Amino acid sequence: MQGLTDLRLLLQSMEPSLDTELYRFCSAAHFHADWAEQAFACVKEAQGWTYVLAERYLPESTDAADVRHNLQVSNKPYRRITLQVHSSLEAVGLTAAVSTVLATHQISCNMLAGFYHDHLFVPQEHAELALQLLVQLSADMRSDGFFG
Repeated sequence: MQGLTDLRLLLQSMEPSLDTELYRFCSAAHFHADWAEQAFACVKEAQGWTYVLAERYLPESTDAADVRHNLQVSNKPYRRITLQVHSSLEAVGLTAAVSTVLATHQISCNMLAGFYHDHLFVPQEHAELALQLLVQLSADMRSDGFFG
């Protein structure tokens, strides 16, 4: 099945869902297979590796992890919202539409595109509001007259 590219259809069908897990963005200079295995995602950057880890996979003491592996852990926990629509990697505008709605409410959003779905990481304290805003955006797209 091929992913959708039509922005209106994507927004109408996105069915955002909020994960109950708390996530932290972590960074280490070198690859660690155990963290990669447990990570929701990992990204290789010039400065090292970024791991998006559920808090339950973090070492009990991040101080101990800092010493052993030079692990940097984000200060804030994040929640993941998955857009359940199968979006094409070539779709245009979905990230912009979603992030604009959240930005107008001062909600930061870290987007991650998977092969089938888009995932948004938002600060824990704004997760419920972010979900409501995305549900409303989808409903607005389904109503007559929106986007002409």
